[in-house]
Amino acid sequence: MATVKLKSAKPKAEIKKSLKQPVENPALKKDLPDLTAALQKHFGLDSFRGTQEDVITNLLSGNDTFVIMPTGGGKSLCYQLPAIISDGVAIIVSPLIALMKNQVDQLRAFGGSDSIAHFLNSSLTKSDIGRVKDDVLAGKTKLLYVAPESLTKQENIDFLRLNQVSFVAVDEAHCISEWGHDFRPAYLRLGVNAREFCQAAADTVPIIALTGTASFDVLDDGSNRSRYSLAQPSLL
Repeated sequence: MATVKLKSAKPKAEIKKSLKQPVENPALKKDLPDLTAALQKHFGLDSFRGTQEDVITNLLSGNDTFVIMPTGGGKSLCYQLPAIISDGVAIIVSPLIALMKNQVDQLRAFGGSDSIAHFLNSSLTKSDIGRVKDDVLAGKTKLLYVAPESLTKQENIDFLRLNQVSFVAVDEAHCISEWGHDFRPAYLRLGVNAREFCQAAADTVPIIALTGTASFDVLDDGSNRSRYSLAQPSLL
């Protein structure tokens, strides 16, 4: 597994400052629901941890969001709850089939329905893929987990165009820098592919990227590639 060490072209202070400048998206600005009530209803939890609520509010306000949160800090909830309470289906980019299955199983246990979350990857048979697509088209699925390579396939892009996409989440976002340059180049095309399958204009579908750890080089790389690989980070 190759890891690329990147050279940052900007001073660290400048990178850090730019990452903390939220850019509101007026096209998606709306009255937000009672997030604590939604948390209790869908996950049985009484309160948020750390900056979870701030992250969710930022995403639901239509802002592209970059999140660094330690392992075990509750990163997944930052996109799972918004997906469940938003119209349409959220596209979750995940690097490993095992991670997708684990999260889908957990969401189905919480939600009490096998339709609420699906993954679409090479482990499925044609009949499995058909059932997944039927649930998504019927509006039953709130989170659809995919690998970055899945978003390079025209048949998947054409399918996703048929659906309302609430937002795109990139889990383990450090993979963009660590794997995207040589091991898994599809990571560098996430922004381009997202624009191809989102019904609305690319500027109105927010992207949230999450990682447990990221160096300033990784952050700078994500920012520099914002127009064609990820999104402009706006919240830590």
